[in-house]
Amino acid sequence: MSNVTESMGNETVPNRNLTVETNLYEQFFHISKENFMICDAHFMIKDINVSACELLCINKEEKIGKCLLSFLEIVSKDNLKEELESFHENGRGSLDWVLTGENDCIKHIQCKVEYKQEHYFFVLHDLTLSKKIEKDYVISTKLFKEVFTRVTDGFLILDAEYTIIDVNGAFISGVHTDRDSFIGRDMRDFVTERALPRFLSEWEKIKHSGKNKSTTELVIEGQRFFFDFYTYMNYYTKEIICIFKDVTEKTLIEQELRQSNEILEHVYEQAYDAIVLTDKKDRIVKANEKAFKMFEVTEANLIGRRMDDFILKKDDVYYNMLAKLLNEGAVREELFFLMGNGQKKLLEFTSKKIKDADVNVTIYRNVSERHEMEKKLRKSEKRFRTIFDGMTVGLVLWRDNYIIDINGAGEEILELPKKFLISKTIQDILNIVPENGSRINQMLQKINQESDIEEIIQIRFRRGKKKYLEFRTKKNLVSGMHLTSIND
Repeated sequence: MSNVTESMGNETVPNRNLTVETNLYEQFFHISKENFMICDAHFMIKDINVSACELLCINKEEKIGKCLLSFLEIVSKDNLKEELESFHENGRGSLDWVLTGENDCIKHIQCKVEYKQEHYFFVLHDLTLSKKIEKDYVISTKLFKEVFTRVTDGFLILDAEYTIIDVNGAFISGVHTDRDSFIGRDMRDFVTERALPRFLSEWEKIKHSGKNKSTTELVIEGQRFFFDFYTYMNYYTKEIICIFKDVTEKTLIEQELRQSNEILEHVYEQAYDAIVLTDKKDRIVKANEKAFKMFEVTEANLIGRRMDDFILKKDDVYYNMLAKLLNEGAVREELFFLMGNGQKKLLEFTSKKIKDADVNVTIYRNVSERHEMEKKLRKSEKRFRTIFDGMTVGLVLWRDNYIIDINGAGEEILELPKKFLISKTIQDILNIVPENGSRINQMLQKINQESDIEEIIQIRFRRGKKKYLEFRTKKNLVSGMHLTSIND
């Protein structure tokens, strides 16, 4: 009895261990995140865990004991059967299934299969996301190739070491060279020396941010080009895609404009005349240092003011000047201005409308001193004319042998009218009575040699009349002009 009991006790231990192992297996099988499924040799489902049910979108109770081929609708049943039976010899293999999941979504599943003890052991992996990424990459690659070929902007593809892998036709056409001149070359070879430091700095930014935007200067086949370029890193291939937009013409124009502006600014500041820029409302928007001094105001008191605030008298001359500027776009005039300190100045100015800039440029010159001198000269001339014409002695003004003026007494003594004498040469007058020529020429020779000459000469007149005339000459009285007095 005891032996039987002992024997029975010995048999109980292995059974108990087997039960424990079976329970552990069951727990592992069903709680595992891996997708497990077991089928018999006839493809009947013997067991499937929760993860696999979720992946295949099936109910475990409904599928246990059912044939695997019955719910794999998209998979070809004949092909699947042949593939599974082929594993009898090899013992293991791999399958790819395409199934319809919830909401008719397509699922890509990879199956690792082992065949042992007349059973198929499946480990399922969901490749849906990776397949989608792969498909999207293929599509994007095809689209990129289409864009790469057809766009008008230049495309270059480089590796991380600056080597040019590919270049599109638009870039080649724009720089007037061939594709072989770029493929395999180092991009840095084309960047100018002054642009290279910035190019390398921007390149480092691409490695960190994956994209960048900048400008650069290239020399290709001896010709200089300026480009805006946009750079992206392809994380799948580690290639760097550069989109180049040619801005050479725009950049050169900007450079010329900057140079012109620099020259203009220099001229503007160094000019001897006052330069003032006004807008279409006649408000002063800019003026040089000479303008501040001329109008006797500071910059703060000039900029923003209307130019007509300084006009002394808005008369017909002023309004006619405005009308001419409006109609013709340019004008030259002289007007009196009242300066900031109350001083009155006569300014000569030229004004021109700059249509593109919507401003007027006016250059002012102070002619007050000239105006005062002209006034004094007119007074002096008036006094001179009064004395000149009132003298009882004949007076003749002459230069370069031409008679410039003669007073009334001189007309009476020479018995020739002023209208006849003015602008005549001395030789013209001698030709009237040629006998006077030798004596007059002798006197002229003395005048050339001496500054003050006094001579008494017998002069013959027409009809035989004779006079003894006293000539006194003052050389270079003013501006090369000589004065000769004549007494009878």
